[in-house]
Amino acid sequence: MILLEDGVLQQRYDALVAIIRAAGSAVVAYSGGVDSSLLTFLVSRELGRKMLALTITSEFDNPGAIAEAVAFAEKHAIPHKIQPLQLLTNERIATNPVDRCYYCKKTILQTLKHYAEEQGYAHVMEGQNADDATEYRPGSQAVKETGTLSPLMDAGLTKAQIRELSCQLGLETWDAPSSPCMATRIPHGTTIEPTALRMAAEAEALLAEREFFDSRVRVYGLMASIEVKESELAALFGQRKEIIEQFHQLGFKQISLNLAGYVRGNLSQGLIDSTNE
Repeated sequence: MILLEDGVLQQRYDALVAIIRAAGSAVVAYSGGVDSSLLTFLVSRELGRKMLALTITSEFDNPGAIAEAVAFAEKHAIPHKIQPLQLLTNERIATNPVDRCYYCKKTILQTLKHYAEEQGYAHVMEGQNADDATEYRPGSQAVKETGTLSPLMDAGLTKAQIRELSCQLGLETWDAPSSPCMATRIPHGTTIEPTALRMAAEAEALLAEREFFDSRVRVYGLMASIEVKESELAALFGQRKEIIEQFHQLGFKQISLNLAGYVRGNLSQGLIDSTNE
């Protein structure tokens, strides 16, 4: 147990620990992101060998994310297993409808649930937080349908509080940029091709090398639309010639810069999550 100066954060942390302890045993959906890393760390600390962090790998992964997840689990002695899953074989996912996340999330959670039942774990946990309830999240319905626990959300922890708590616990992930699955780089209604996912990932890696760490490259056929923080627009524009050349080498024919800057969930703007109505 830790003591925090922020009374609200302390209350929510205590609630989170109570939820974890009450579960008894669990498989945790572990991606290596800020939220799932905090959850996995605390579940491991509270439940010990009665938990397993299970990382599902698929075509939608950012190439560097899995290595970081493995390193985090090893550093903190967290029981960890990786299981590959071919998501693009599911037509409801590959065709990229507006509720793609529902089918993707349900496929992943059903895989985790089957593993938990086979191995005798009481629950499956995943890392939604309190902020996710205010956004377009069709995957939330899959969480409900599979009976998956969302301890961070149930404890009322927001993204900012998760980062603060991670910092207080000394977790190296506390200030890591958000890294949603690569499918979010493809517009809804456009069939998801492995080549497009690869091009987006490689393009974002090039931007990161230029210290645009929290960036997105949306793929529209052979056109790349770059999104960076509004405060970084001028800096990126100043490097446009070099960036254009590198993107051409990746296979993009046209490169544009979104003047609105990076907006989380940009391709889902204006969508209504009918599953939460």
